[in-house]
Amino acid sequence: METNKIKALMAAIGAGSLMRASEALGYTSSGLTHMMNSLERELQVTLLDRSPSGISPTEECKRLMPVFEKIVQDEERLDSELELLRQQKKRLLRLGIFSSTSRNMVPQLIKEYTALHPDTAFQLQVGGKEDMLEWLSTEKVDAAICSRVPGAKFSFVPILHDQYFAVLPTSNPKARNTTMTIDELHDETFILSSFGTDFDFEKDLTSRGLRVKTMAMPVDDPAILAMVSCGLGVSILSRLMMEGYDADVAIIPLEPREERVLGIAMYNNSHPDKYLRDLIALSKKLFGTD
Repeated sequence: METNKIKALMAAIGAGSLMRASEALGYTSSGLTHMMNSLERELQVTLLDRSPSGISPTEECKRLMPVFEKIVQDEERLDSELELLRQQKKRLLRLGIFSSTSRNMVPQLIKEYTALHPDTAFQLQVGGKEDMLEWLSTEKVDAAICSRVPGAKFSFVPILHDQYFAVLPTSNPKARNTTMTIDELHDETFILSSFGTDFDFEKDLTSRGLRVKTMAMPVDDPAILAMVSCGLGVSILSRLMMEGYDADVAIIPLEPREERVLGIAMYNNSHPDKYLRDLIALSKKLFGTD
């Protein structure tokens, strides 16, 4: 006995009409009628009383209905357990990622990668540079898509060069500059992300006497853009951090040029397995720059 026939029977009884049920289920009216006739022949029981005004369950059908409902529930439970088993067989790839890469790199990377490896499931953790170091060291992630990490225990494969820019309110007199040095921001209030940064700007900026302000509330890249637009301060953001967001701000290249190198970092793993090797190769293909 096919469970889809029982589901169709239950839908027909709920609709009170084979025609209305066939429209809801995507069958033709004759196709659903044939299915109900087939189920009755198979069970050797009349299940529906049919009349010009519609259908209703027979007494025999009412008696069998609890059994029908259990059959459907058991099939759904079986499907759920089978899906869990399939998921457990998947290779889980745990990645640490920056907020900017989560928006502008990771979605396309996952799409292309799962087409290559349908047996892979991803677990993503978003954080800053310090988070990546901790997660890699404690093996909470298999790899991190981040900027270059220091230390002999970390291997790093460079993928993308991402240029930094000074970001100023358009009302700031310096907004008309074609280039800008970090020292020219000396008298400005500098807004930092409270999520942690992928470049140690704070140490460099405070050593130059800049007034660094980290917001008490969680502040990510688009929030920084909005704050700069409102005249609350200035910041330095990379091209990837700003990609996809429109804000009324001045974006000025730094002189000398500053950039971060994004890539795939691993901990104590000079011989990654096939899954990580393919992740690296695909990242280079999609985003690699000289």
